[in-house]
Amino acid sequence: MKKKPCFKYFSVVVLAILIFSSNSVEAGAWPQKKGKGYFKLDFRYLAGKKIYESNGEKISIPDFKDFTIGAFGSYGITDDFTAFLNLSVFKSTSLDLPSNTAGFDTKVSGFGDVDLGIKYGILRFGQSIVSTSI
Repeated sequence: MKKKPCFKYFSVVVLAILIFSSNSVEAGAWPQKKGKGYFKLDFRYLAGKKIYESNGEKISIPDFKDFTIGAFGSYGITDDFTAFLNLSVFKSTSLDLPSNTAGFDTKVSGFGDVDLGIKYGILRFGQSIVSTSI
């Protein structure tokens, strides 16, 4: 089904308003074709014993660890609409410091963030696609 030219012009105007009124613009995956998808499981581990201060000096800190197991999936509902889900199945963060010294819990674990949404392909030109997501 071809989109009417009027819809294309409207889409460009809406896109321009969103871009110029936004503090940030980001790139991401294009919408999936109907019935197709992309799925992945991931594992992230971050640890450190030093950080940089605002003046650029490297200083020692208590041992910090961040461990995350995540999952991502996107599935094409139509050629223009794609549903996506990004979630942290398990997340554990620890700081090697007694919690009574820090004044807060230094070891926390559990279910992480969830990002659920729909992506819509606004314009297609050649191999490029302009899309937005909610």
